[in-house]
Amino acid sequence: MKQKEQIYREAILKHIREHVDVSFGLLETSTEVETVIARAEELAAGGESLSSRPSFLTPITALIGGGLNHSSQWVYAPQSLTLDRESSPRNISGCKSNQGEVWKELQGELNKIKDLTGNAFSETVLNLLYKYASLLPSPVAEDVSLYDYVKVSAAMAVALSEAEDEEKPFLLIGADISGIQGYIYTIVSKFAAKNLKGRSYYLRLITDAIVRYTLKELQLFNANVVYNSGGGFYLLAPNNAETKEKVGRICHTIEERLFRQHSTLLYLAMDYVEVACSVLLHQEDDDLGSLWKDLSDKRDKKKAARFAEMISADYERFFAPREKSGMLAHDAITGEEIDKGEERSFEDGKISALSKMQIDLGKRLHDFDIIVVSETAIDKLEGLHIE
Repeated sequence: MKQKEQIYREAILKHIREHVDVSFGLLETSTEVETVIARAEELAAGGESLSSRPSFLTPITALIGGGLNHSSQWVYAPQSLTLDRESSPRNISGCKSNQGEVWKELQGELNKIKDLTGNAFSETVLNLLYKYASLLPSPVAEDVSLYDYVKVSAAMAVALSEAEDEEKPFLLIGADISGIQGYIYTIVSKFAAKNLKGRSYYLRLITDAIVRYTLKELQLFNANVVYNSGGGFYLLAPNNAETKEKVGRICHTIEERLFRQHSTLLYLAMDYVEVACSVLLHQEDDDLGSLWKDLSDKRDKKKAARFAEMISADYERFFAPREKSGMLAHDAITGEEIDKGEERSFEDGKISALSKMQIDLGKRLHDFDIIVVSETAIDKLEGLHIE
């Protein structure tokens, strides 16, 4: 694990060192680590030779119809990422290549990091790169940001360090929660609006929690998350027997927990496909599009046979009548039965503890400045100061 963390750290820091003069107190890099990172960068570049970095990042929409060699007049100005119009594409005639200012701002942020050891440092730097390098061009192509290139390179380097198959060193893991639309919108009462916002965000929290749990079990990092949105996510992992075995156990654990809380309303379909270096380097007829389709087909098969393993193991749990069915109170919002002890008062009826939590969450969302995620309970956040 220590070498894997070092590879991850070095892959993230490599391009920063070219522009930022900050002492990170790093360990001496070995030739083995440098070789793995160099191979990862080659694969992340799709076999293309790394060129001198262009002055501006070009939006992919500006290249439609002209090919990747098309000279676009629309670019992103080099700057930190913001939510205002300054981060939108603009005409190249009005842009200045002031990348030096961006790197100077990043250096100021890096100087504030207190702990220069462990995984927290690497993840902090990766998040800073998201802010400061998302609008900077990479040495791969004019339409690929430096952040995306570094992130993919780091994920591939981690996977290469533990792969057992040199020709197919990667696993692309895909997962999707089915039943989301029905869970959000199948609400039977006039109180639906009071629950909708919190209920929707609650599902987002479930997906994020599953991603974090999967990364923890597979001992991977945030860079290994290829995509996470809309109730689905994709991870890049090393192709080895241990990872494949763990994916099966992770699926079983999450399926059990979702069923315990939501019965058959929500279901997680997770599977993986092996990814060959030759596909990434465009050396075979197969392409990434075929791999995405294969993975989607495998997940769809699992959705068609949802809860099959749990039903085989405990048929009565699914099909035997509940002793208290019809005698329990019903949730005034969802219409679902409320287990004894889980009732909460709500206007002219009862709701479950989960519905109450979702309503409270929806009310408080507009007051949130940050969300703190912890694996253990946090009683107090005394002395917390954020600049």
